[in-house]
Amino acid sequence: MKKIKKFILFSLLSLCLVSVGFVPTLNGANSSNIVNATSMTSTASSSMKAYKKFLKKNKYVYGPDKYYKMNYFATIDLDKNGVKELIMIDKSNREVTVYTYTNGKVKYCGNMYDRGIVYIDKNGRLARRFNNSGVKMNYYLTLNKKKQLSLVSYTYDKAEKKYYKETGVVESSEDYNRSKISKKTYNKAVKKSDFAKNVSKHLNNSSNRDKYLK
Repeated sequence: MKKIKKFILFSLLSLCLVSVGFVPTLNGANSSNIVNATSMTSTASSSMKAYKKFLKKNKYVYGPDKYYKMNYFATIDLDKNGVKELIMIDKSNREVTVYTYTNGKVKYCGNMYDRGIVYIDKNGRLARRFNNSGVKMNYYLTLNKKKQLSLVSYTYDKAEKKYYKETGVVESSEDYNRSKISKKTYNKAVKKSDFAKNVSKHLNNSSNRDKYLK
C-alpha cells in the first residue's frame, strides 16, 4: 500500500514539474508570435500610407536613363516578407518600376522593360515569359537582401538544346549567374511559373489610392 502511495505521489510530482517546465515556454512562444505579427501588420499598414503619399507627390518615376510618367500602380509582395512592394506599370504591361518600404521610407528597387507582358504566376509571383526563334524563357521578379530588383529565370536555348537557370540583379552591370539544369528541373520550374492571372493594376488617381492603398 505504501509503495502504491509513493508511486502516485511521484507521478503527481513529475506531472507538476513537466507542466511548470512547459507552460512558460509555450507562453513565451505565443507572446513572441503575437509581437511579430503585430509588428508586421503595423509595417504593412505604414507602407500603404507611405505609398499613397509617394504616388500623390511623385507624378514621374525614375528609370535607368530618364524620368517618365507611369499611370498605373499595383501592390505585390515580391520577396514574401509580409510587406507588399509598390509596382508601377506602363499601359502595355511590359515596363515595371519597383519600390519597397523599408526603414520607414519608400525605396527605389529597380526598373525593367522586356519582351512579353508581366503577369501573376501560379506561385503568386510577378512573372514574364517569351518565346522566339532562339530561346524560350520564363522568369519571375523578386528582391534580394539589399532590396534590389532581381530575377530568377529558366531558359531553354534552342540552338544548344540545353536548359539553364539564371539569377541576378536586374540593373547590375555584372552578368547573371548561369548554371545548367536538367530538362526535368526546367519543366518543374516552368510549370510553377505558368500564367495564373493578370496583374491587378489601378489608374493612379485619388480615388484609387484611397481604395487600394489601405
